[in-house]
Amino acid sequence: MTNMAQLSAQFTTGLRSFYKRHPEYMSSPLYLSGESYAGVYVPAITAYILEKAPDLQISGVLIGNPGNFHYSQYFGQIEFAQSHALIGDEEATEALRMWQECQSRVQAKDMVAAFHKCEYMSSYIFSKAGNPFLYNIEQWGDMYDDVLAPVMEKYFADERVKSLLHAGRQVWKNGDGTSAPNPVVNALDHTLMDSVLPDLKSILDRGVTLRMYNGVLDGSSCNHISHFNALKLLDWSGKDAFFKAPRKQWRVKGSNHAAGYVKTGGGLSFVWVANSGHLVPSDQPEAALQLLEDFFDSIVSQEKPSTEDAATVLYS
Repeated sequence: MTNMAQLSAQFTTGLRSFYKRHPEYMSSPLYLSGESYAGVYVPAITAYILEKAPDLQISGVLIGNPGNFHYSQYFGQIEFAQSHALIGDEEATEALRMWQECQSRVQAKDMVAAFHKCEYMSSYIFSKAGNPFLYNIEQWGDMYDDVLAPVMEKYFADERVKSLLHAGRQVWKNGDGTSAPNPVVNALDHTLMDSVLPDLKSILDRGVTLRMYNGVLDGSSCNHISHFNALKLLDWSGKDAFFKAPRKQWRVKGSNHAAGYVKTGGGLSFVWVANSGHLVPSDQPEAALQLLEDFFDSIVSQEKPSTEDAATVLYS
């Protein structure tokens, strides 16, 4: 597997096999969701299914702190780092020079070199900042590699788990390609700077509900500034409705303070999650659960005639 088309085709084959084994789920709504790099391959899979396998009707898509919709998300790291006082003007100037080198590699269509140059810029920024956690700048050290990855490695090495997953003798490997390259990343490295915007357009123009959320303390290229700016490059039929929509406070039910903010319009919702980094379910579990409940409720509300604005009902 070396590209998104192959990945999407394999996933669709696997999904059909699942339904063949479990026909009782065929009538259930189908939702696709994931975070980080899944924010790249979930849109690719969704667009593929919508075009190649429309009988597998998708009810909605939910993605969090997605990987690069567009390579320009790396540029947003400079603004993010300066706005959080992680770097000063001198460091920002040097980071900008590195960004321009990355951009020139993209223009030369040398995407592998471009990816590594942009990643080098990211490493430079966080080195100058004293190495806070890339995925949550309020933490120090590498919580993913030092804490989460070892726990997952132990879990997936359990023979009972491997048996249930039909993994055979395969060994689980850390999938975070920015910190620990592995065979999957190596096979797909030439695609890591490709634009996801065409897939997002396909999803939105076909009327599939799409919701994105972003923990605002994520300092990677998946940060909320980069992510939102990438959406400005996306042209779809509901673009004006989305960008003209008001930005509202969003709360966890029963709470007296905002858990974040939301903008909804044109089939797209974007949620900024406060006090959270890249791993929203880990950093803010109650907010993550509320996000999930609201996502399902929004789709159900679309199926019921109503004179109320769904976004107001869900997020006010």
